[in-house]
Amino acid sequence: MKAQDAPPLIELIEPELVATRDPGIQSAHLTAPASSVVVLGRVQSAGGLKSLTVNGREETIDPQNLFKAQVAVRNAEERVRIVAVDRAGRKSTLEFLLVDPGSRRA
Repeated sequence: MKAQDAPPLIELIEPELVATRDPGIQSAHLTAPASSVVVLGRVQSAGGLKSLTVNGREETIDPQNLFKAQVAVRNAEERVRIVAVDRAGRKSTLEFLLVDPGSRRA
């Protein structure tokens, strides 16, 4: 596959992801209870980026292809879904769980 034919590449910088027992999903464990978390990442797209959403909300990228989004943490495990679509309509998705140590359920 040529680089211009590849879908966008989403790279998460913060928070750090770790593997879980479920091979289909990764998680980021918060070090302290929080009501929201900053998600920082980079998107690379040879064909140019058309859109980027974090949990359905449109986000912008800066000239270095970086994005920063505030994600609310309402549950012990909050699902985050990042979707990047290039100008040719190719889509990439990165999903992970934010795990809040202060919201552990007994």
